[in-house]
Amino acid sequence: MEPRLITYRGSKKVWGVKIYINGEKQEVTKNSNKLTKTIKTKAPFLLGSRHEGQYFTNGQLHSFQLFNRALTEEEVIATSINGRINKLKKSAKHSPKLVDQARNYYFIYEDKAANDLNDKLVAIKNEKSAIEKRGTFTLVMQEKADTKPTAHILIRGQYAVKDKEVLSPGVPASLPPMTDEMPRNRLGLGMWLTAPENPLPARVTVNRYWYYLFGNGIVESTNDFGVMGARPSHPKLLDWLATDFVENGWDFHHLLKTIVSSSTYRQSATFTDEKLERDPLNKLLSRGPRYRLDAEQIRDLALSASELLNTKIGGPSVKPYQPTNIWESVAMAQSNTKNYKQDTGEKLYRRSLYTFWKRTAPHPSMEILNAPSREVSCVRRDLTNTPLQAFVVMNDPQFVESSRQLAANALLNSKENPAILQFITARLLNRELNTTEIEIVNQTLDFSYAKFKAAPDKAKALISVGESKAPAELDPAQLAAWTLIANQILNMDETLNK
Repeated sequence: MEPRLITYRGSKKVWGVKIYINGEKQEVTKNSNKLTKTIKTKAPFLLGSRHEGQYFTNGQLHSFQLFNRALTEEEVIATSINGRINKLKKSAKHSPKLVDQARNYYFIYEDKAANDLNDKLVAIKNEKSAIEKRGTFTLVMQEKADTKPTAHILIRGQYAVKDKEVLSPGVPASLPPMTDEMPRNRLGLGMWLTAPENPLPARVTVNRYWYYLFGNGIVESTNDFGVMGARPSHPKLLDWLATDFVENGWDFHHLLKTIVSSSTYRQSATFTDEKLERDPLNKLLSRGPRYRLDAEQIRDLALSASELLNTKIGGPSVKPYQPTNIWESVAMAQSNTKNYKQDTGEKLYRRSLYTFWKRTAPHPSMEILNAPSREVSCVRRDLTNTPLQAFVVMNDPQFVESSRQLAANALLNSKENPAILQFITARLLNRELNTTEIEIVNQTLDFSYAKFKAAPDKAKALISVGESKAPAELDPAQLAAWTLIANQILNMDETLNK
């Protein structure tokens, strides 16, 4: 549709009326000149009809604009893209602004291929924006391209007293040199570290994974392979694992599969009097590994057994249950983590890997279960056995809720006590209880059920712990009693130990 514009300066002369089409002034003819008075009127402004007169039919109106003064010729041209293009064609000197306007018009309204590409670009940008919203941005490092790294020997260790000789990147002379193919930067350092001739990184790596799986490394001091560290208990085994690891392209899956499928790993953790006497610390690998799970693994075990675990991968950190006023007690006034706001819904049940970690106030349950503070690198975690740890598993809302949910699933699965108990033990112990253990469970179950039956408020209070809701069709006293049973089995050494 061609834009049309009419201006009138109020001159009471017919020549004061000007008509423009596509920004170009049109020639007009005068039939009469009867503009003797003002055109102001009290009648309403109408589009498509006259006041109390004939209606306008079979026409279309698009993008109507009304100005409170007569526009200049330059302003008229500015309202019409075609007018601007015509001016551009006629002008000897093309202004950059006018050229940009013409280019934009062409690619938006005339070039169909450009329109299609623009639609694809918009879709890609929307997809990129959606991806960015799912994650977070972080800082990365890159090499300085305009300068070369240099260093000086510091005389007597004083940073202000430097030797005149400029040092270039390299490795100590006592170690194998870097080859010509290795650039003198972090990439080159990585290539040098992982070179097949350098056995140390591979040995350190396989030793750490042996520690993760067995609770003890082949070299017990997993954080120290120097002269002050421990000697390997099985040096040939360490050499073979390191060599196999490198020859298979540093494939961690291959390394893990090799270790866990070995007869050494798969043997029973049960020990005899003879094994206890000859190999009390299992340094001779006379039995399978047995040690307490890490803090995150214990929490994830409880969530997984109760089918509450959210297995979603990736995303921001979450804030699960924790006691009140922990952050508030140590936070500075200007801190953006002064107040702890607990998450809700599925965020409460995400894997412990995603728990938000405040350095000055670590998650208390994780800390009690020996999770490191993360202030410094930790290769080997401390393992302790304290009453507080049992207190956490028996009373922390996350563990109580998981126990209740596991008990509820067991009750919904079967109505008979033996089947209910087997449902729970299969998920926590991966075995059935023996006769003696079953008798202890039945005694505890009968005692607990009688107590909760006599005090229904206490039963409801127990099964109400946590954000998830207990099934309404279950008897609160029965569910509360089985919650205690599930929690006690969860707190057994056999459950919490690998």
